[in-house]
Amino acid sequence: MNQIRILLHTLRFHQWIKNVLCLAGVFFSRHVFDTNVLMKGVLCFGAFSFASSAVYIFNDWQDRLRDQLHPKKSKRPIASGLVSKRYATGLALVCLALGLSAGAFLGKAVLLILAIYLIQNVLYSMYLKHVAILDVIIVSLGFVWRALAGVAAANVPLSSWLVLCTFLLSLFIALDKRRNELTASVGDSSKHREVLNYYSEPFLDQVLSITSACAIIAYALYCLDQATVAKFNHHLLLTVPFVIFGVFRYLMLTQKGHGGDPIETFLTDRSLIITSLLWTSILIYLIYII
Repeated sequence: MNQIRILLHTLRFHQWIKNVLCLAGVFFSRHVFDTNVLMKGVLCFGAFSFASSAVYIFNDWQDRLRDQLHPKKSKRPIASGLVSKRYATGLALVCLALGLSAGAFLGKAVLLILAIYLIQNVLYSMYLKHVAILDVIIVSLGFVWRALAGVAAANVPLSSWLVLCTFLLSLFIALDKRRNELTASVGDSSKHREVLNYYSEPFLDQVLSITSACAIIAYALYCLDQATVAKFNHHLLLTVPFVIFGVFRYLMLTQKGHGGDPIETFLTDRSLIITSLLWTSILIYLIYII
């Protein structure tokens, strides 16, 4: 593994795709072709990408001994010993400086949200990840902060449906990841993640069913909301079947043990990729062309 690959793995560069949520407000508010608004959204994406990498590095160093017990996480640069404490610390500080600088440039609101995100994740890495249920809620809130920061950066209208749908979908993914960790860890799963002592497969299966249903219903209600209908008529209802298929497909894959890394699961499944492309294409047509 060369130095560039080690760097990208340490930054968890492939996880930056999560920060596309910073552009959700820009997209749904019909401002994608407004260069000034779009560039602010892109800069917010960059701010959260570097800030999240700083968080990943901090968390990986905190969890390095536990990660060594996991079949996949043990191969991460820090857990495997490829990255020293000095290198990890320096890289985290550089990412932190870049993220906060970009946030400050975008304004006080974005900088505040970014600071809350960072403080929340430090508390999560040190304490809150050991508290069952609260741990997945904290992870889900991280995605909500991304969406809110994008709205604040671009100064576009805030939709409560954007917040609710983001939270529920990310909660579904976080719970699904816990289920995978519970079943995939070598030997005693609690040695890898202490909070798994408080979870069981039946409980996680039950709450996954509830959360996936809530996420789909929330999206459908967004499509039926008066403000949405006033903007797009009832056309967005055409996208609901794609959301249902995507959620069910992801749940089916993770039930078969493919949910350890949500981004990897998404990027390696042809059905999920095609569904996402179709959903996005239809949304672009309905929001920007009709």
